[in-house]
Amino acid sequence: MANSRNKVMSFFGVIQRIYTLFSSSTNRWNIFKNHVKGLTVKPLSQTRWESHVESVKAIKEQIVQIKDALIDLKDDTEDPKTKSEVESLVLYEFENFEFFLGVVSCYTSSILSSI
Repeated sequence: MANSRNKVMSFFGVIQRIYTLFSSSTNRWNIFKNHVKGLTVKPLSQTRWESHVESVKAIKEQIVQIKDALIDLKDDTEDPKTKSEVESLVLYEFENFEFFLGVVSCYTSSILSSI
């Protein structure tokens, strides 16, 4: 049980990292908006579960565009910390089966619970 909880916390931590990375400057947000035309990632609220679902929905429906925005951000920045953060997200999270499973299962369970 504790292992599942840790995986869920880690999953939403990745979602928050994506939002924080792009929202930390107008230049980064513009890179994001150049690639992602529809839904945007949202900050996660501790009290509003719907914010989690909205962010997962944005990623589920536009994961390729978000990954492209991350790659563009990596190429655009000279900051080593940002490059490292982006590489970590692209190589270890977006290529991770558990991340994809989290996106699909979180979004699917939110739809089923609203029926």
